[in-house]
Amino acid sequence: MECKYSPEKRVEIGVSLRAFNWLLSRQSNSLINIDRKRTKTLHYLKLFLGAVFQLALFGGLLFGPAATLDWPDAIILMIVYTILSLVSVVYLQIYHPKGLAARMQGLSSNSQPRDDKVATPILVFAFALCFVSNALDVFYLQLLPPPPSTIKYLGLGLYLVGYLIIVISIAQNEFAAPIVYDQTHRGQELRDQGLYRQIRHPMYSGALLFMAGLSLWLESYAGAMTVGLLILAFLPRIFAEEAYLKKVLPRYRGYLKNVRYRLVPGIW
Repeated sequence: MECKYSPEKRVEIGVSLRAFNWLLSRQSNSLINIDRKRTKTLHYLKLFLGAVFQLALFGGLLFGPAATLDWPDAIILMIVYTILSLVSVVYLQIYHPKGLAARMQGLSSNSQPRDDKVATPILVFAFALCFVSNALDVFYLQLLPPPPSTIKYLGLGLYLVGYLIIVISIAQNEFAAPIVYDQTHRGQELRDQGLYRQIRHPMYSGALLFMAGLSLWLESYAGAMTVGLLILAFLPRIFAEEAYLKKVLPRYRGYLKNVRYRLVPGIW
């Protein structure tokens, strides 16, 4: 069947089709870029809201039981924590975004093992109790005399060191989620370098130092003692986590043999 169009007409049609395809391609790329920008915006909004929620939660657990904002030590603590949070979130987002993404996982998952579904609320309650106990002791109970200034500032140092250990743990292990759950979709692998070469759960060790230092800075020996309860609350999580990782990570059994200590090098 002969073409009814002249050579000139065919060239014109070809040019029109190429122009149409170019416009279609540009439109598709524009839609993709808009979608990427929207996704990025939602991600940063989620980070911001998460940080605000955490600050509000910590502040509520401290100032709520105290029933006053006239607590200079706690105000300084919250200012320091706000600065640390801002710096660490920016750092992790730039250099270790996968680790930061893991920390944004919620406190429940369909793939979460039953043992950890029990361990998680116990751990959350223990953390809340540690915060609340400081206000109760400082403003009402006053079970023990306040520590001297040297111990108080030592507490601030422990607070900072504990937070630093937590951030380093996240940077060195992009699978350090707040719960135990299936992360095969994220390509979960064993992490056995850095802090994880010394102890199995450095983030938990950092959290214990953080809470003990917080209590000493707030001048509450009794609050610092509640960290003992937090250690007990970590045990179900630790056992659930190690049991689960032995199932899903082939090299984890060997890691347990090579790294004997869970929280404190040379002790346990």
